Amino acid sequence: MEPGFNLYTTILLMGAVHGLLLALALLSTRSGNLVANRFLAALTLVFAIDLSDSFFLHADYRSVGIWTSVVSESLDFLYGPLIYFYIRTLTEGKAFQLIAKCWLHFLPFAASYLLLLPYFLLDRDQKAAFVYADVNGAAAEFASVVLAVDIATLLSILLIGVYFALSIRRLRRHAREIREEFSYTERINLNWMRNLLIGLGIIYVVYLVAVLFSDSLGFDDEIVNLLMILVVIMIYAMGYLGLRQPAIFTQHNDREDKSPTEEETESKKYRKSVLDSEMTGMLLSELKSYMAREKPYLDNTLTLPQLSRQLDIPPHYLSQVINERLKQNFFDFINRYRVDDAKQHLDNPEQAGKNILAIALDSGFNSKSAFYTAFKKHTGMTPTQFKHSG
Repeated sequence: MEPGFNLYTTILLMGAVHGLLLALALLSTRSGNLVANRFLAALTLVFAIDLSDSFFLHADYRSVGIWTSVVSESLDFLYGPLIYFYIRTLTEGKAFQLIAKCWLHFLPFAASYLLLLPYFLLDRDQKAAFVYADVNGAAAEFASVVLAVDIATLLSILLIGVYFALSIRRLRRHAREIREEFSYTERINLNWMRNLLIGLGIIYVVYLVAVLFSDSLGFDDEIVNLLMILVVIMIYAMGYLGLRQPAIFTQHNDREDKSPTEEETESKKYRKSVLDSEMTGMLLSELKSYMAREKPYLDNTLTLPQLSRQLDIPPHYLSQVINERLKQNFFDFINRYRVDDAKQHLDNPEQAGKNILAIALDSGFNSKSAFYTAFKKHTGMTPTQFKHSG
């Protein structure tokens, strides 16, 4: 695409401005998860700077572009850590602490400026020649710069891939954790974060193609333009989803200590527990009796800490009883009772005219979709099929 101010550069500029305004909005907000907002603001700002770099290059603002291009190269080392810590702050809530060793994740970013030192040592005209001309394998004076940029690019790609893997792992762990503590997943399951991560993954793949294959395939400009358009779209998506982020664990100040790491097995999880087989049997009997008598599962926001207080049993012991004796997590344990309650409604001739959603809500579910999913899991059929089977 020819340099100058055109539709493409206008889109880049709008995306960069929107990213900057979004970052400022996130930094100024006092609601929600403040630490998460800071990381999202930083991530958005990095995207905005990358878009600004592309704008200056394509609009032919050379005096600015010779500096933003190398700054943008180093900023690639920030994407991985910022995404990872953003997910951690959302999933860990108040348990997350930005301790000193967390900053070690940003050392590659600082080190990248040393790696790119050959570029900084060029004079102004040489910088312009390097940024705006195809110098690969051409001038010997640029050999060290080309090598430094290539190394920085490959290292940043590798680093982003590592942090993507860590982020996916963290989201999967979160999905297990909430089922150990909550009887519902609506508003706390972070499906939107998963979708956002998928979007970032698409950008990462396009970036890989642009770096590794665009020259050989002959569509260097096209793939870079596509990459920048995707970044613009991502900034708007981050603004919409990030500002609407749910509070996950922040509403439960009595939350247990952090869940064990993925490497821990169930036996290790309760290895230090003082409960023996006889005690867990007694607690299980008390739990079943309470569930049948008081029907706490009808509370659609029931959590493990709440039920443990009602039973006057430490949350860790209650979790151990459910996990070890029933081979279930808290989510499945409670929803089985809700499904059984719904089955009674569906079998009751006096409620034949009652719609499915009303039955779902009366049984403790928050939504029709959650009801259908749980009902199918525990009975092997849909509520409608069960109703007609009787």
